[in-house]
Amino acid sequence: VTVNGDCTLKPNYLAFWEVSIDADAGGTVDASSKRTYASGSAEVTVTATPNSGYLFDKWVKVSGGEKCFIVDETLAQAQVHVRETCKIKAQFVRAYTVKLTAGTGGSTNFTSKTVGDGSEVDIVATPANGYGFYRWVGGGFDCSVSSTSSASTKMTVKGDCTIEADFRKEWKLTM
Repeated sequence: VTVNGDCTLKPNYLAFWEVSIDADAGGTVDASSKRTYASGSAEVTVTATPNSGYLFDKWVKVSGGEKCFIVDETLAQAQVHVRETCKIKAQFVRAYTVKLTAGTGGSTNFTSKTVGDGSEVDIVATPANGYGFYRWVGGGFDCSVSSTSSASTKMTVKGDCTIEADFRKEWKLTM
């Protein structure tokens, strides 16, 4: 630099942001534990992979303000907009298998489904012609049915379980 007179030099500072990406005990993340970005904003793609026996639940921001946000916390592969230092974490839940069986005289809306611990699942029993829905049976502590006498209800899952839809033959009485 050649100076031919009085001048003022002004430093140009770059802002650096650090993004820490972590996972809880049920899985891993694709990123190294920390990434650094220079000024401006960055969009980071993060991917969470559950271990065997787990499902991805959501991303949570552990620290940072409004300038660091996750576009859709429910996606295992998500976009994070970064304009400040922040920390995000992938959360996982235990995976359980729910089986629905149908007794003679009807069907259910699914036969087997894998869901996360604490999930609320819609269950529906449909009686065949000449039958009526009677009740849901089974599940025990691991799956609690909201209304055992309702053909369409919800159940909360806390472990592997099997629930049966019980149907009864309907008789017509003519006089």
